[in-house]
Amino acid sequence: MSTPSSTSTRRSSSISSGSSAQKRVHFGDITIVTYPMILGDNPAVSEGAPIQMDWEAVDTVTQSMELYEYIRNNDGGSKRRRGKKLQMSTEKRGRIVLQAGYSLTDIANAVMEVEAIKKSRAESLTKADGWERLGLLLKNTGKLPKDIISGVVSAGRKIMPKQKSFRARSA
Repeated sequence: MSTPSSTSTRRSSSISSGSSAQKRVHFGDITIVTYPMILGDNPAVSEGAPIQMDWEAVDTVTQSMELYEYIRNNDGGSKRRRGKKLQMSTEKRGRIVLQAGYSLTDIANAVMEVEAIKKSRAESLTKADGWERLGLLLKNTGKLPKDIISGVVSAGRKIMPKQKSFRARSA
């Protein structure tokens, strides 16, 4: 049974400057490190089993940057993804952890643990008020809702209008 894995890349680079005014950037080798995917515990998952990379690498490959870019651009499947395309479906995450050897009981326990954490956080937010709620949101998610931030900024502008700047004129 093969273990699903994720890869991480590291690039080395150097900048050379000679006596001429022209500077050049040279990229060295790229190291691709492969990590197995395991059952995770992050409650940020929308539904289903969370997954994460394991801490121990299973493979490391070093190759030139030119070869890496050539393969990435010409193999037809390794195009860069952005935004929603980076998200995995519930079904795909389920297949990954099943292929990694986890039982349905393990997966169900992880899902229930994540749901319990989400419920606890939601209860904490409903009990909190005002600034305490914002503090909990920031602590639990690392960010604040955009509408709250823009409201505070807008309110600040109304209370403290832009000050005119004056320059001293030299005589």
